[in-house]
Amino acid sequence: MRIFVSYRRSDAAAHAGRLSDGLARRFGAHNVFHDVTAIAPGQNFEQAIDRALVDCDAVLVVIGPGWLTASTPQGTPRLLDPDDRVRLEVVTALRRDVRVVPVLVGAATLPAAADLPHDLHGLRSRQAVVLHDATWVRDVDALVAALPGGTPAPTSRRRWVLAATAAVVVLLIAGALTWWRPGTSDDPESAELLRCDPPPARAGHRSRSARTRPLRPHARTARSSTQ
Repeated sequence: MRIFVSYRRSDAAAHAGRLSDGLARRFGAHNVFHDVTAIAPGQNFEQAIDRALVDCDAVLVVIGPGWLTASTPQGTPRLLDPDDRVRLEVVTALRRDVRVVPVLVGAATLPAAADLPHDLHGLRSRQAVVLHDATWVRDVDALVAALPGGTPAPTSRRRWVLAATAAVVVLLIAGALTWWRPGTSDDPESAELLRCDPPPARAGHRSRSARTRPLRPHARTARSSTQ
Protein backbone atom coordinates (compact mmCIF):
# COMPACT_ATOMS: atom_id res chain seq x y z
CA MET A 1 0.00 0.00 0.00
CA ARG A 2 1.67 3.24 -1.19
CA ILE A 3 0.27 6.48 0.18
CA PHE A 4 0.72 10.03 -1.07
CA VAL A 5 0.18 12.80 1.49
CA SER A 6 -1.02 16.01 -0.17
CA TYR A 7 -1.14 19.23 1.86
CA ARG A 8 -0.48 22.94 1.71
CA ARG A 9 2.53 24.00 3.77
CA SER A 10 1.04 27.33 4.78
CA ASP A 11 -2.07 25.54 5.99
CA ALA A 12 -1.32 22.18 7.69
CA ALA A 13 2.38 21.37 7.54
CA ALA A 14 2.54 20.20 11.17
CA HIS A 15 -0.55 17.99 10.88
CA ALA A 16 0.70 16.49 7.61
CA GLY A 17 4.06 15.69 9.16
CA ARG A 18 2.48 14.07 12.19
CA LEU A 19 0.15 12.03 10.01
CA SER A 20 3.01 10.92 7.75
CA ASP A 21 5.01 9.74 10.77
CA GLY A 22 2.08 7.65 11.98
CA LEU A 23 1.53 6.14 8.55
CA ALA A 24 5.24 5.35 8.18
CA ARG A 25 5.20 3.35 11.42
CA ARG A 26 2.36 1.21 10.10
CA PHE A 27 3.08 0.91 6.37
CA GLY A 28 6.84 1.59 6.31
CA ALA A 29 8.53 4.87 5.44
CA HIS A 30 9.22 3.72 1.88
CA ASN A 31 5.47 3.38 1.28
CA VAL A 32 4.55 6.90 2.42
CA PHE A 33 5.33 9.93 0.24
CA HIS A 34 5.72 13.11 2.26
CA ASP A 35 7.62 15.68 0.23
CA VAL A 36 9.75 16.92 3.14
CA THR A 37 11.25 13.48 3.78
CA ALA A 38 10.80 11.77 0.39
CA ILE A 39 12.52 14.32 -1.87
CA ALA A 40 16.31 14.50 -1.61
CA PRO A 41 18.19 17.81 -1.80
CA GLY A 42 18.83 18.75 -5.42
CA GLN A 43 16.22 16.34 -6.76
CA ASN A 44 13.65 17.67 -9.23
CA PHE A 45 10.66 17.93 -6.90
CA GLU A 46 8.10 18.22 -9.70
CA GLN A 47 9.27 14.97 -11.27
CA ALA A 48 9.42 13.26 -7.85
CA ILE A 49 5.86 14.33 -7.03
CA ASP A 50 4.51 13.32 -10.45
CA ARG A 51 6.20 9.91 -10.21
CA ALA A 52 4.85 9.34 -6.70
CA LEU A 53 1.32 10.24 -7.81
CA VAL A 54 1.51 7.71 -10.62
CA ASP A 55 2.79 4.94 -8.33
CA CYS A 56 0.57 5.51 -5.29
CA ASP A 57 -2.51 3.53 -4.28
CA ALA A 58 -4.13 6.25 -2.17
CA VAL A 59 -3.92 10.01 -1.79
CA LEU A 60 -4.68 11.66 1.54
CA VAL A 61 -5.62 15.31 1.01
CA VAL A 62 -4.91 17.08 4.31
CA ILE A 63 -7.27 20.06 4.57
CA GLY A 64 -6.83 22.64 7.30
CA PRO A 65 -8.59 25.95 7.95
CA GLY A 66 -6.44 27.76 5.38
CA TRP A 67 -6.47 25.19 2.58
CA LEU A 68 -9.19 26.96 0.60
CA THR A 69 -8.30 30.57 1.39
CA ALA A 70 -4.54 30.43 0.78
CA SER A 71 -3.63 33.14 -1.70
CA THR A 72 -0.72 34.37 -3.77
CA PRO A 73 1.20 37.57 -2.93
CA GLN A 74 -1.12 39.27 -5.41
CA GLY A 75 -4.15 38.15 -3.41
CA THR A 76 -5.42 35.54 -5.88
CA PRO A 77 -6.67 32.27 -4.35
CA ARG A 78 -4.05 29.60 -5.04
CA LEU A 79 -6.63 26.97 -5.94
CA LEU A 80 -7.76 29.12 -8.88
CA ASP A 81 -4.28 28.86 -10.38
CA PRO A 82 -4.20 25.91 -12.83
CA ASP A 83 -0.50 25.42 -11.99
CA ASP A 84 -1.00 25.33 -8.23
CA ARG A 85 0.81 22.22 -6.98
CA VAL A 86 -1.91 21.20 -4.51
CA ARG A 87 -4.59 21.55 -7.17
CA LEU A 88 -2.52 19.51 -9.63
CA GLU A 89 -1.98 16.74 -7.06
CA VAL A 90 -5.69 16.40 -6.28
CA VAL A 91 -6.75 16.63 -9.92
CA THR A 92 -4.25 13.93 -10.92
CA ALA A 93 -5.47 11.62 -8.15
CA LEU A 94 -9.13 12.12 -9.08
CA ARG A 95 -8.41 11.39 -12.73
CA ARG A 96 -6.53 8.22 -11.85
CA ASP A 97 -9.51 7.16 -9.74
CA VAL A 98 -7.36 5.93 -6.87
CA ARG A 99 -8.50 6.11 -3.26
CA VAL A 100 -8.73 9.84 -2.45
CA VAL A 101 -9.45 10.67 1.19
CA PRO A 102 -10.05 14.25 2.36
CA VAL A 103 -8.47 14.46 5.83
CA LEU A 104 -9.87 17.35 7.85
CA VAL A 105 -7.64 18.79 10.59
CA GLY A 106 -7.68 21.87 12.78
CA ALA A 107 -11.49 21.99 12.88
CA ALA A 108 -11.65 22.46 9.11
CA THR A 109 -14.67 21.48 7.05
CA LEU A 110 -14.95 20.14 3.53
CA PRO A 111 -15.15 23.06 1.07
CA ALA A 112 -18.41 23.61 -0.74
CA ALA A 113 -18.58 22.77 -4.45
CA ALA A 114 -19.20 26.43 -5.28
CA ASP A 115 -15.84 27.33 -3.71
CA LEU A 116 -13.86 24.75 -5.68
CA PRO A 117 -12.63 24.81 -9.28
CA HIS A 118 -14.63 22.55 -11.54
CA ASP A 119 -11.89 19.90 -11.80
CA LEU A 120 -11.88 19.55 -7.98
CA HIS A 121 -15.61 18.93 -7.60
CA GLY A 122 -14.94 15.22 -7.42
CA LEU A 123 -13.33 15.79 -4.02
CA ARG A 124 -16.77 16.52 -2.60
CA SER A 125 -17.95 13.00 -3.44
CA ARG A 126 -15.13 11.32 -1.50
CA GLN A 127 -15.80 10.27 2.09
CA ALA A 128 -13.80 12.47 4.43
CA VAL A 129 -12.25 11.67 7.81
CA VAL A 130 -11.67 14.04 10.70
CA LEU A 131 -8.52 13.96 12.85
CA HIS A 132 -8.83 15.66 16.22
CA ASP A 133 -5.77 16.72 18.17
CA ALA A 134 -7.23 15.32 21.41
CA THR A 135 -7.87 11.87 19.93
CA TRP A 136 -5.18 11.85 17.26
CA VAL A 137 -3.84 8.32 17.74
CA ARG A 138 -7.28 6.76 17.83
CA ASP A 139 -8.40 8.73 14.76
CA VAL A 140 -5.30 7.77 12.79
CA ASP A 141 -5.83 4.12 13.75
CA ALA A 142 -9.36 4.31 12.35
CA LEU A 143 -8.03 5.85 9.13
CA VAL A 144 -5.35 3.18 8.77
CA ALA A 145 -7.90 0.40 9.34
CA ALA A 146 -10.06 1.85 6.55
CA LEU A 147 -7.22 1.72 4.02
CA PRO A 148 -6.56 -1.48 2.06
CA GLY A 149 -3.95 -3.57 3.85
CA GLY A 150 -3.98 -1.31 6.89
CA THR A 151 -4.03 -2.60 10.47
CA PRO A 152 -4.24 -0.36 13.50
CA ALA A 153 -1.28 -0.20 15.85
CA PRO A 154 -1.57 -2.36 18.99
CA THR A 155 -2.96 -0.61 22.03
CA SER A 156 -0.73 0.15 25.00
CA ARG A 157 -2.33 -2.70 26.97
CA ARG A 158 -1.74 -5.15 24.14
CA ARG A 159 1.87 -3.98 23.78
CA TRP A 160 2.41 -4.51 27.52
CA VAL A 161 0.96 -8.04 27.36
CA LEU A 162 3.12 -8.94 24.35
CA ALA A 163 6.25 -7.58 26.00
CA ALA A 164 5.54 -9.41 29.28
CA THR A 165 4.85 -12.68 27.44
CA ALA A 166 8.09 -12.38 25.46
CA ALA A 167 10.06 -11.73 28.65
CA VAL A 168 8.59 -14.80 30.36
CA VAL A 169 9.40 -17.00 27.36
CA VAL A 170 13.00 -15.75 27.30
CA LEU A 171 13.41 -16.45 31.03
CA LEU A 172 11.97 -19.95 30.68
CA ILE A 173 14.30 -20.79 27.79
CA ALA A 174 17.31 -19.42 29.65
CA GLY A 175 16.40 -21.43 32.75
CA ALA A 176 15.96 -24.62 30.76
CA LEU A 177 19.33 -24.21 29.07
CA THR A 178 21.04 -23.63 32.41
CA TRP A 179 19.37 -26.68 33.99
CA TRP A 180 20.28 -29.11 31.22
CA ARG A 181 23.80 -27.89 30.57
CA PRO A 182 26.21 -30.53 31.96
CA GLY A 183 28.89 -29.53 34.43
CA THR A 184 27.27 -26.22 35.36
CA SER A 185 25.45 -27.22 38.53
CA ASP A 186 26.33 -25.30 41.69
CA ASP A 187 25.21 -28.20 43.90
CA PRO A 188 28.27 -30.34 44.90
CA GLU A 189 26.14 -33.46 45.19
CA SER A 190 24.68 -32.90 41.69
CA ALA A 191 28.16 -32.22 40.30
CA GLU A 192 29.37 -35.51 41.85
CA LEU A 193 26.56 -37.35 40.09
CA LEU A 194 27.29 -35.63 36.79
CA ARG A 195 30.93 -36.90 36.90
CA CYS A 196 29.60 -40.49 37.11
CA ASP A 197 32.50 -41.65 39.33
CA PRO A 198 32.04 -45.20 40.73
CA PRO A 199 30.95 -45.28 44.39
CA PRO A 200 33.70 -46.08 46.95
CA ALA A 201 33.77 -49.59 48.45
CA ARG A 202 32.22 -49.92 51.91
CA ALA A 203 34.42 -50.77 54.87
CA GLY A 204 34.57 -54.46 55.70
CA HIS A 205 33.60 -55.54 52.23
CA ARG A 206 35.99 -56.66 49.59
CA SER A 207 35.33 -56.06 45.98
CA ARG A 208 34.50 -58.96 43.75
CA SER A 209 37.89 -58.77 42.10
CA ALA A 210 39.61 -58.95 45.51
CA ARG A 211 37.74 -62.10 46.64
CA THR A 212 39.67 -65.21 45.41
CA ARG A 213 39.31 -68.87 46.11
CA PRO A 214 42.02 -70.79 48.02
CA LEU A 215 44.68 -72.21 45.86
CA ARG A 216 44.22 -75.89 45.05
CA PRO A 217 47.86 -76.89 45.65
CA HIS A 218 47.59 -75.98 49.33
CA ALA A 219 44.52 -78.16 49.67
CA ARG A 220 46.37 -81.16 48.17
CA THR A 221 49.30 -80.64 50.51
CA ALA A 222 47.02 -80.70 53.51
CA ARG A 223 45.38 -83.93 52.42
CA SER A 224 48.67 -85.65 51.66
CA SER A 225 49.99 -84.91 55.15
CA THR A 226 47.06 -86.73 56.69
CA GLN A 227 47.45 -89.84 54.59
